[in-house]
Amino acid sequence: MLNGFPRWVPWAGAGVAIVLAAIIAMLANRSSAPAGPGPTAPSVPQTSTVSLAPIQVQFVQSEFATHYTVIATDTASHPITYDWSLTPPSVDPNCNNHGDLTSTTNAFVWHHPDALNSIPEGYYNCNHNVEGSLGHRGVVSLTVSDGHWWCEEAYPGTSGVNGVSTGVSAHAVCEPNLIKLQSSFVPPVPPA
Repeated sequence: MLNGFPRWVPWAGAGVAIVLAAIIAMLANRSSAPAGPGPTAPSVPQTSTVSLAPIQVQFVQSEFATHYTVIATDTASHPITYDWSLTPPSVDPNCNNHGDLTSTTNAFVWHHPDALNSIPEGYYNCNHNVEGSLGHRGVVSLTVSDGHWWCEEAYPGTSGVNGVSTGVSAHAVCEPNLIKLQSSFVPPVPPA
């Protein structure tokens, strides 16, 4: 016994200290070692490979429907995907295309008759007394992507200005896919 401890305790303490020092040294060497090649980000062209024309809007009175179409091309010949979505008017939430809010083709159709003019009657239920200068106040948005770049644009209504049957959206905002989560695109607000 040495100072009330068995004789091997000081040696055991020294052994633990040596092991801890070795672990600390290994960790220090590992963190200061140069990093090997790691994963690399996919190569993205510096300019958009997606070309997106403005949305063409055509109200068809006989259908009580608005047709939204777009022409998109890809200069790198990548396949293009389309993602349309309808945000119904907040002042007329039942004007929701009978729940058909999306499309993945190059066109989208928003049916917006009142309940009496629907076929079958009551299938659609839009209130024409709360329209704005571009028709019903919902927003039809579109995202087009080729897997490397994506472009967004939107149209805030169902007709051209003051009831004209045609309209055109503003130009698209295009950005690389790597920064999609930080989009600068803000959909337009439907006019009153």
